[in-house]
Amino acid sequence: MPPSDHGLYRPANEHDGCGVACLARLDGRVTRETVERAIAALVNLEHRGAEGADAATGDGAGILIQLPDAFLRAEAGFTLPPPGGYGVMMCFLPREDEPRERVQNLIEHTARAEGFEPLGWRDVPVDEEQCGRKAREVAPVIRQLFVSPLAGEDGEALERRLYVLRRVVELQAGEDLYVPSCSARTIVYKGMLSAPQL
Repeated sequence: MPPSDHGLYRPANEHDGCGVACLARLDGRVTRETVERAIAALVNLEHRGAEGADAATGDGAGILIQLPDAFLRAEAGFTLPPPGGYGVMMCFLPREDEPRERVQNLIEHTARAEGFEPLGWRDVPVDEEQCGRKAREVAPVIRQLFVSPLAGEDGEALERRLYVLRRVVELQAGEDLYVPSCSARTIVYKGMLSAPQL
């Protein structure tokens, strides 16, 4: 049910400024070209975004893609289960060492308590020179935690359990953690960027 008029508030005056594009291959193949076209579509929607006072800090841009299994296997540095048998939690963590280690330990402990085995962490490479000054000042450390279900679920059952894990971790960690995605199927890359910076 949409909100109703209340005092000076008029829901009819609300407008969403986000631009969204959706690209997919009808044959379901995973290709770099699809990602490149998606980024080009975002660039074409740049007029829907905003920028900060330094003109190089965007109000946010991102992309949701199918989990790139072959790429992650090559980059992870540890053994992964078969595709669909593991999930990736994208984590925006504190820049300071002590709070970051505390949050990572909390995430791993919670994953075990929720029936997952933490497989390892991967640092997400970030080129901060592409970001504006304000974005660099508040940029988190971005890491991915790979987990596998101890009960061996896959498909929808695994997706539901990963969603529960994400919510429990977010509630326990509070403002020290932001989780853009936690899935065995998709992953989100995002930041305080403009579309061309993505």
